Amino acid sequence: MFRLAFIALVALACGAPIPSASPTSAPSPSSTPTVAPSGCHGLADAAPGCTPAADNLPAAPLPAAGMELEPGRYAASVLSLGITFEVGAGWVHQQSGSEFFDIERDPGSPDVIAVQFAGVNRPATDIANEIRARSDVAFDMPKGFDLNCPLHALRLTVTPTDTSVESPQFWPVVEVAAGTLSVASGRRLQLNILDLDAGTVIVMIGGSIAHWDATLAAAGPVLDSLHISPPRSYACD
Repeated sequence: MFRLAFIALVALACGAPIPSASPTSAPSPSSTPTVAPSGCHGLADAAPGCTPAADNLPAAPLPAAGMELEPGRYAASVLSLGITFEVGAGWVHQQSGSEFFDIERDPGSPDVIAVQFAGVNRPATDIANEIRARSDVAFDMPKGFDLNCPLHALRLTVTPTDTSVESPQFWPVVEVAAGTLSVASGRRLQLNILDLDAGTVIVMIGGSIAHWDATLAAAGPVLDSLHISPPRSYACD
């Protein structure tokens, strides 16, 4: 039973085809999407003096796994933390598990793009060191950046040393509450790791090496819109 769940979980990180029925459209978000202030999130360093996003950004509950997402802002949770993010057209809430969920574009295709959220009970530095100790994946040096005004994240990108796409293999990357997240040959995984009072949240972007720039272009706006409601001890003045 656990083996089946494990296989489904690594597939979304690696881009292996996931047998499923055609996604069903979810109801449109009932509230008008609100974009978080610029400069507080994103793929680059935060702008000086950024203003944190409000805790009450209007968002619709994330629908059940397998549902297509209408453009808008959605809300979910990991480690009892409120997470909201905004998507455009073409995204599907594909899978969910223990302290884990993801959204994908083109699920089941070799070039599937995934944005994944996972809760972990280890600090960011331990997770980074765990990944760096693996001999079967290459990685860039971890670097810090501000994902949201009070939240500092650690980012590193992982690529398997085996880049063959003809007979891809799965390479473990990190242990999370839901199981082992792996990356397949020909794929790449960016990990954005945040230490919070409630635990550690990893926000991941997965895509094919051949179309990595397109992966970042598609997933970047989701990450840019991300807001995590942290414990009150993290509140900005």
